[in-house]
This record gives sequence, structure tokens and C-alpha cells, in this order.
Amino acid sequence: MALANRIKHYTKSMNVKTRTDKADAALIADFGLERSLPAWQPTSSQYKELRDLCRELSSIKKDLTRAGCQLHTMETLVSQERPCDGTQDKAD
Repeated sequence: MALANRIKHYTKSMNVKTRTDKADAALIADFGLERSLPAWQPTSSQYKELRDLCRELSSIKKDLTRAGCQLHTMETLVSQERPCDGTQDKAD
């Protein structure tokens, strides 16, 4: 398996300007014949679990930031309802 950017750089090094499916297929085939590429390996279950945990952590961080912003907004709105000079309205 080869990364797309490796094939892209290979194509540039061959100085090919034609961009058709047939030409691209031929270049990819040449790339595969010219290089010894490692065999594709399926993703391990540990990697999948780690990836899922990282995505969950990212989601939780976004939720925490969102909740913090909402709390700050609510606190700001509540503080604006009270007088700033420390005096309170007295109903005498």
C-alpha cells in the first residue's frame, strides 16, 4: 500500500502532464512495479480502540469548552442584573 502523496510525487518526477484515468492507472501500476511496497495490513483492534478513545477524548474536550463558555455567559448575564456598586435595591 502506498500513500497518495508518494504517488503524486512520483507522477511529478516522471514529468507527466496527462491527467486521465487511463494515464493515472498506468502511472500507479508503474509505481507499484518499480518500488517494493509493503503488503497491506488490516488495522489492529488495539489501534482501532486507541483511535476511538482519542476521538472520544476530543469530543469530551469540545463539550467541556462549550459548557465553560455557556457558564461564563450565564454568569455574565446574572452579574449584569445586579448593581455594580454593591448597593442593593431596598423596598422600604
